[in-house]
Amino acid sequence: MGIMIGEPTMRGRGLGTEGVELIVDYGFNALDLHSIWLTTYEFNAAGRKAYARAGFKEVGRRRQCRFQAGRFWDEIHLDILAEEFTRSRLVGRLETLGNARSL
Repeated sequence: MGIMIGEPTMRGRGLGTEGVELIVDYGFNALDLHSIWLTTYEFNAAGRKAYARAGFKEVGRRRQCRFQAGRFWDEIHLDILAEEFTRSRLVGRLETLGNARSL
């Protein structure tokens, strides 16, 4: 999963967090996944913040494996389990859609 808010004036408004939550919601409630895992880098502060707000937890690091901007950075591994995701927006909509399809 990757997310980027390219327009500087749109950053800091929670759009990244909302995007991550919607992707996770779809993974758990439409695709019935059990866990979702991602990798980011230590220098990606905004991404790490959005992932944490969506419920991701750090599960490991690969230390100093990425050289960028004149220094080495850690690769950070994060995951979330379906049972940890509590902010679904899709559950009611998917149930309604399922009922409409069965008519």
